[in-house]
Amino acid sequence: MTILTSVAVKDGIVLAADSRVTFTEKNQYGDIISRYVEKDNEYKLFFSKERNIGIGYHGNTHINLKPVSGILMEYVHNSISINQTVEEVSKELHELLKTYNKADICFMICGYDDTNTPKMFVSCKDNYVRKNSEQYPYIAIWEGDHTAVSTKFSRYFPFEKYSLVEGIDFAEKIIEHAIKYENQNGYNPCGGPVDVLVITNRKSYFHQIK
Repeated sequence: MTILTSVAVKDGIVLAADSRVTFTEKNQYGDIISRYVEKDNEYKLFFSKERNIGIGYHGNTHINLKPVSGILMEYVHNSISINQTVEEVSKELHELLKTYNKADICFMICGYDDTNTPKMFVSCKDNYVRKNSEQYPYIAIWEGDHTAVSTKFSRYFPFEKYSLVEGIDFAEKIIEHAIKYENQNGYNPCGGPVDVLVITNRKSYFHQIK
């Protein structure tokens, strides 16, 4: 599983994620028998060189035996055009998930169009939703295994006053808190190195990557 977050401040958007992949064994009734760490080096963040758009994912790591990381890598390099909006990319990923019978996955899509206003969407199989707004553009969002994070942090700090460095620090704290405190019946589904992607209205780059 995953902890995935995005923090929008005036100078940019910060996406951050952990690197853990969990193997879950279930019985014939769908009950969880056991869970263990499959690996701690999954890449969950990607960005388009054509557009200032970043994408992260949480949920299953494969769709029909295809790695989600590979699907996203191919998508950001080959499918996003310079004229697409953040919402159009979000809708397209939603439509992509609808083509699969089983797709327990959601995407977090963040970026800029022609203005300095950040756009933050979450796309799943059932729908795609913008998480911030024109009235409240500077917020933090998180998805995945976030019980511990939601107990500790607020999505509505005065992020419009945060510098980009402070936004990066806040995003890292979200992931690190989940890695330290998220607990599901004695198992922590979050772990591994923390990757941090920065998106501005001029460029995108990895501030930190394993």
